[in-house]
Amino acid sequence: MSSYYRNRNYKKKSSKNKPLNRKLQLFCTKHGELVGYTSSDKIVIYESFNPSKNIIELKCFKCLDEQIQAEKERFSAIYSEADIQGYKLYGRRAKIYEYIGNTLIFTGFFGYFYFMNLFGWLGALIPTGLLFVLSFIIINNSERIQKQYIDYRDKNTKGLNYILPAWQEVQQEAKFVYKWRLEQARIKKERINYSFEEIDKMTGVQFENFVKVLLEKLGYENVQVTKASGDEGVDILAYRNGKKIAVQCKRYSSKLTNSAIQEVFSGKHFYNCQEAYVITNSYFTENAQILAKKHKVELIDRDRLFDLVESVNGSSNNNSLEHQIEFNL
Repeated sequence: MSSYYRNRNYKKKSSKNKPLNRKLQLFCTKHGELVGYTSSDKIVIYESFNPSKNIIELKCFKCLDEQIQAEKERFSAIYSEADIQGYKLYGRRAKIYEYIGNTLIFTGFFGYFYFMNLFGWLGALIPTGLLFVLSFIIINNSERIQKQYIDYRDKNTKGLNYILPAWQEVQQEAKFVYKWRLEQARIKKERINYSFEEIDKMTGVQFENFVKVLLEKLGYENVQVTKASGDEGVDILAYRNGKKIAVQCKRYSSKLTNSAIQEVFSGKHFYNCQEAYVITNSYFTENAQILAKKHKVELIDRDRLFDLVESVNGSSNNNSLEHQIEFNL
């Protein structure tokens, strides 16, 4: 059985006047290096969905075609053997009964005129009727034996399915691949695709957009980023349970001090909000925590932010935030 892998050292090539037309490329240990071209109708390699790993893999079309041809030969051999045995046991007898029944019908039809000359038209009905009844019984028995023949063949070929040509198999597989890609795109749009290493490298504006989408995923409504200048210490305005909330976003590399609490507290009253949050990728100083408690400002530090992102993603990984979505930053 052959195996194959993607040749990562392969360099894309194209002529000077033509655009690059290489589509897929892999190395098959049985057939060597295989390259697929979009400009060719001939299938060389194809994409296949692997449900056990939930990934798309490249596969060799030559291997698939050889496998299908072998399956067809196996199918044909088993089917022919079952058909021959079934015919010996039931089919031959069914054919004989069918022949006898049809002969009796033919004899009864033309024999009526012969019997009519001997017994008259009324007397001819009796032997003719007997011939028809006998032919009906024999033909009915022939159909019963024919059914036994079919049942025997089906029983001995159970589990054998009709095998499509290789190119049709690839077309069917392409539908699974397409559906898988659509599903992955849907999942990507519903999740957050950032590790904390990436979050720490964000600009202030990127971090604000990141928090905006996170709040939307957490069920906050009408989440809006305020204008960059003159925001009065409030970066995001949001609503939840009928309350207007002022949110300040701080992407810092050091601990946040009292100034962040004072700014959002001031902005809370400026925007007529009922609650105020400060969300950061860092932590808060002890004085900032005391001041926030006094002014009833909700603090979401690095650890709580991680928990919120995990709750959105449903991730069980404690080290990174994977399998999640891209934001339009």
